[in-house]
Amino acid sequence: MNYFALTKKYTKTIVIAFTVILLTLSIIVPVYAGAQEDLENVQKELAELRKKQQELNGRLGDQKALSSKYGSEVYALNSEIQKMDLQVQEKSLVIDELNLQIQLLEQQIKDTITQIEITEGNIAKLQEETDARLADMYMETKSWDNSVNMMFASEGNGDFVKDGLYREAMQEDTNEKLDKLALAKDNLEKDKEKLENDKIKVEEDKTLLEEEKIALENDQTILAQKRNKFESMKRSADTAAAALAIEYETMSDEEKKLQAQLDLLKQQIFNEVGQIPSGDYVAEGTIIGYEGNTGVSTGNHLHFEYRMNNTYNNPCSVLPGKQLYNAYCGTSNPTLNTWPMSGNYWLTSGYRTPSRPTHNAIDISSGGSAAIIASHSGWIYYGNDGACSWYHGVYPCHGAGANYAIICQNKNCNTGIKTMYLHLR
Repeated sequence: MNYFALTKKYTKTIVIAFTVILLTLSIIVPVYAGAQEDLENVQKELAELRKKQQELNGRLGDQKALSSKYGSEVYALNSEIQKMDLQVQEKSLVIDELNLQIQLLEQQIKDTITQIEITEGNIAKLQEETDARLADMYMETKSWDNSVNMMFASEGNGDFVKDGLYREAMQEDTNEKLDKLALAKDNLEKDKEKLENDKIKVEEDKTLLEEEKIALENDQTILAQKRNKFESMKRSADTAAAALAIEYETMSDEEKKLQAQLDLLKQQIFNEVGQIPSGDYVAEGTIIGYEGNTGVSTGNHLHFEYRMNNTYNNPCSVLPGKQLYNAYCGTSNPTLNTWPMSGNYWLTSGYRTPSRPTHNAIDISSGGSAAIIASHSGWIYYGNDGACSWYHGVYPCHGAGANYAIICQNKNCNTGIKTMYLHLR
């Protein structure tokens, strides 16, 4: 072969190789560049979201501070209103006491008036009786007004003197009784006057207390209106704080979802698998661990469960159709779009087989330590079943028990899709 032919041959080879390299770069570079651009966009979106979160957190703090301030005002006003309540109750009791005193004085005045009327009646009756007796005695005296009879009837003289003495004694007795009755009446009149004055004083005290009570009740009304205003302002602040808290929580969830996208993009670009904290949000396709042999297990494999609203389903009825080394599993209309293990693998145990009717999962094995992948997006929780502390069967148990991850479509894990990845490394 001559030089030119050889040169032509190698030149053709170099051109073909260079073309292959260019074609390869045309495939790799755009893919890498696209993922890098997505990464930058997510990072930018995450930074903006965190800035909004910070502003929102400040507003939330302001609303909570207002709620606390209004709550303190409401507490102080309630204390003042309760204090006034006690004062009003005290004045009401004193007013009730004065009302009873007034009723008692009115009864005493009434009784005293009755006694005065009885005394006046007794005086009038005594005067009538005295006047009648004096009239009778006067008429009897007239019958003795004969000088002859008086001169010659010595016995008649004695009777006349006796009658005079009797009239005089009777008059004195009457006068004494009248004096006593008049004194009793006078004392009763004084008692009546004192009772009426006491009643006037009690009524004045009652009027003053009623005015003070009304003033207190008016002050209470003003304070209650002020308290109601602060309560309304506190309710508004609480409502605003609650709305901001929900918005903040929503942003936090959105932040975790963006962070999950970021982690996934980093895995795709840099092939780095970081530690995912339990309780975080993970994006579908994220590596969440590696195939292992922990717990009750005879070799490296993944025990994969699928539940919808906490009801078990055959994973092969929800995963996309896939030909495994030894079996076909999946469906043409899948609920999940991503298989939970990378690479190729065997189906080592099916869902509720005759030999294992309580096996609510499928077991798949790569024979090595394949990456375990989130088959859907959701909230991840890690744990260990502690099987080695209670298991006493024939199969070996490794470590404390099987390490697992659970991914829930919803945070509470009570509804929606829930998948379990057991026997992680």
